Amino acid sequence: MIAGNAWRLAAALARRDARTPFDLVQSSDYLATGLFVPRRPGRPHLVRCSSAIELLAAAEGDDSPRRRWEARLQRACIRRADAAYAPSRFVADHFRERHGLAVGVLRPPLLREVEPAPELPPGVPKRYLLHFGRLSAVKGSEVLARALPRAWRSEPELRLVLAGSDPQRRLAGWRALWGRDRERVAWLGELERPELYAVLRGAEAAVLPSLVDNLPNTAIESLMLGVPVVASAGASLDELVEPGRSGLLVPPGDEEALAEALVRVWRGEGVARGFRFDSAIAEAMRPERALDGLLRLAGRLPDQA
Repeated sequence: MIAGNAWRLAAALARRDARTPFDLVQSSDYLATGLFVPRRPGRPHLVRCSSAIELLAAAEGDDSPRRRWEARLQRACIRRADAAYAPSRFVADHFRERHGLAVGVLRPPLLREVEPAPELPPGVPKRYLLHFGRLSAVKGSEVLARALPRAWRSEPELRLVLAGSDPQRRLAGWRALWGRDRERVAWLGELERPELYAVLRGAEAAVLPSLVDNLPNTAIESLMLGVPVVASAGASLDELVEPGRSGLLVPPGDEEALAEALVRVWRGEGVARGFRFDSAIAEAMRPERALDGLLRLAGRLPDQA
């Protein structure tokens, strides 16, 4: 099914290219999207590495034949392209060091397409931390769920808001774990982006303790709004977060360290809202710089001296 869809996408591209030739083709390695895009002189094909399937599967404890096959297809996409890149050093280093694949690092453009809504949706407490996106083990949601009781022992008033999707229906089990303390967690489900940004803007901090990631939008959006990020070190979040200025970093999967960080940020120790996201990586993500990087990778601009 994956290879079949990739073949149909390549056929559709060929039909469109026959009418008006493309100067450049960019595809994703996700579900082998660009697997069958042919090389053509003068038309570079770039592949964006959206993840490292091997790392995701390991974090999920999934060593199934399907996941191994998906990882092989991903590597085939990268090998067949004229050039490949990842948004994070974390993912690029994985492919370079483990498989010897030439994967560069190209930061995404820093854009905010919509503004926060003027009002918060119902059910948001007066003061809170926020964990948002897809609830999953890979995103650190399980670690956070188990860290909360430790944090509540030090800060009973700490409140958490959850927003996003729960595809594996984990929330019911976490509520059982929290017992009567489950009232300290507000579940908003999936929100439209303006409403989500309003909730994010009002948070004391975003809690994003991913075990594996690739410069996630959740962290970028938080930093753009001047909201500190509590994140895992070594999962690409440490490429974004400056400890003590724009957030706190903890070892991946460490419930005790995460609980301590939650208490610290709740107390306003060492990091607070309202900073300006103007670090070196933010500079590299300015839209004009990101575009130049893409064109340079495609050979459309000369390399910088």
